[in-house]
Amino acid sequence: MAFRRFQLTIQGTRPLICGNPCTVDTLGPHAEAVSYYTSLKKNRTEMHEHALRRLHWLFSGYWGIEGTFTYGPELNGDSVFEGFAEPILPAQNLQRCLRDGATAWKLGKDTYRAIVVENDSLIDYDGPRDATEMYGDPRFVSIARTGRGTMAIRLRIPDWQASYQLLVNDEIIDPGMLAKIIDRAGIAEGLGTWRPFNGRFQATELVELELG
Repeated sequence: MAFRRFQLTIQGTRPLICGNPCTVDTLGPHAEAVSYYTSLKKNRTEMHEHALRRLHWLFSGYWGIEGTFTYGPELNGDSVFEGFAEPILPAQNLQRCLRDGATAWKLGKDTYRAIVVENDSLIDYDGPRDATEMYGDPRFVSIARTGRGTMAIRLRIPDWQASYQLLVNDEIIDPGMLAKIIDRAGIAEGLGTWRPFNGRFQATELVELELG
């Protein structure tokens, strides 16, 4: 078994729409905050709608620096957040993307045995890194209608780049096949949500590193 390490840099060719599933944990603080507003139903005011929208946007992102959020009665129904900054793309997102890209060669399961994405990546882009500033900039806010007729708000990053280190077993997937998988994953799969229309990318760097 021969493991080799590669540095991969990807450049977005379509905007990245983030989709952190943190609200899936029904016992977690994120779901609890959303539930506070959805439980109001017909009693929701415009202020409540803005407060819920603010939290949906915040919770959609993955943040390298976690902050705090406050909502509900102590704010007369409003919501605020502070301290969140430095959006990231988790390793597992790229891991899943590569697996899906490899299915064209029936290698999807093999990617889990042969490729390890070793790090989360800070997202490189032009613009503010602080979530409060980003929310105030329309470039970083996506609002779209869902199939259920409701509106969804997400963190959007228009022009982006990310870098990862990959540990690869070349007895299962050789460097040539790795490059093909990355290429197809970037075109046909993409990262984030509402893909592959959004989140598509291309590799700008794939170089071998020394194993440390």
